[in-house]
Amino acid sequence: MIHFSCKKDASIEVQNTPISIQDSIRTNLNYSITEKLNPAAQELSKEWTEYNEVNRFLENNGSNSNEQALFNAKEFAGLTEKLKDTISVQELNIPALKIRLNVLHNEALRLQDMATISVISAKEVNLERQKIYDAFSAVNFKLNNLTDQAKINDKLKQFVDEMVLDTTVRTNLAEPALDSLKTP
Repeated sequence: MIHFSCKKDASIEVQNTPISIQDSIRTNLNYSITEKLNPAAQELSKEWTEYNEVNRFLENNGSNSNEQALFNAKEFAGLTEKLKDTISVQELNIPALKIRLNVLHNEALRLQDMATISVISAKEVNLERQKIYDAFSAVNFKLNNLTDQAKINDKLKQFVDEMVLDTTVRTNLAEPALDSLKTP
């Protein structure tokens, strides 16, 4: 507890309580990835080792206490750094996904910094952990979006190709009939 005073009769009391075992148990929440990958995105990312490591880490540590999360923060920050620096799937090496990976890494770094702060509240740790799961869900949402867009583009291309083929066939069939209508 710290007291500040500029005048003799006025004082402001500032109180920060460090995270304790009781605090972390009382406020322990279960975190989960809210946006799961669709089958096409799963197929696209199955060979992306770094993505799968981060996904597995988050799935396995969602029910950890805040103390455990802070203890594992350095490892998680390392995983997210490798993830953002190693996009092994060429179709995914785009700015929109890189931005989301950077956000995830920044949140992981923030949690790592929290582990070094001697006076941190459970509420702050809970909020940061939720931000991490939200950021990873945003990555998944973008991956799903990219694969959905690719499906739409493929169907549109197929439709256009069929229309061009159909138009070509009609034109080729109509040419002999048009030739017979020509006057000499």
